[in-house]
Amino acid sequence: MGGQIVVSCGFATFHCGNATKSIPTNHRDLRKWVSAYVNDGPEKFLEVAEQTEWEELKSALFENGHEALSDFVGYDFDAEEDKDVTENRLDEAYQQMPPEDFAGYYRQYVVLGLAR
Repeated sequence: MGGQIVVSCGFATFHCGNATKSIPTNHRDLRKWVSAYVNDGPEKFLEVAEQTEWEELKSALFENGHEALSDFVGYDFDAEEDKDVTENRLDEAYQQMPPEDFAGYYRQYVVLGLAR
């Protein structure tokens, strides 16, 4: 799978076959993304990008509190449960979530920084 990186208007856009990922050029993980793309190839880059986005969203959900966490998993649960149990709930929901739904949550909580 070939690809290219295009930098324009404050964003680095990584083209990997049919997939495209963009990241602001001032993003803290830009070096990690470029390194994965250049050194490990586009396939590894996509894994790194997706994992980075998931970690960012998970952090933003925790920052937004129980309501955001419940919204993401699709049901209410005990707000006092152990963080590891909540994290497992999030991981399970993430693994079953269609990419377009994930993109909506990512945009809402990470890009815009707003609670739903």
